[in-house]
Amino acid sequence: MRSKFAPSVYTALTTIVAFASLSSSHILPVEDFGWMMCIGIAIAFGGPDFFPASLLLLSRGEANRTLGKPAAINRVFSRWAQHRAGRILVFSVT
Repeated sequence: MRSKFAPSVYTALTTIVAFASLSSSHILPVEDFGWMMCIGIAIAFGGPDFFPASLLLLSRGEANRTLGKPAAINRVFSRWAQHRAGRILVFSVT
């Protein structure tokens, strides 16, 4: 993870600088696009770190007892798919 951090930071920073340079144009939609992209790249770079860190703040819950059991709707669709494989194939091709 540490070996990927520095290249990721440099990539994000150079991309932010490139999009920030669009603000020097005097065309309002181009300037707005550049600022939106700067904010988006900053959020995209920090977002994957924020979600796992926020999960650490939550308490652990109990595992759901029905987690390993298939749902009734899954059984219905699996039986339907097994008995009507030809129709499904024809429908998928058309």
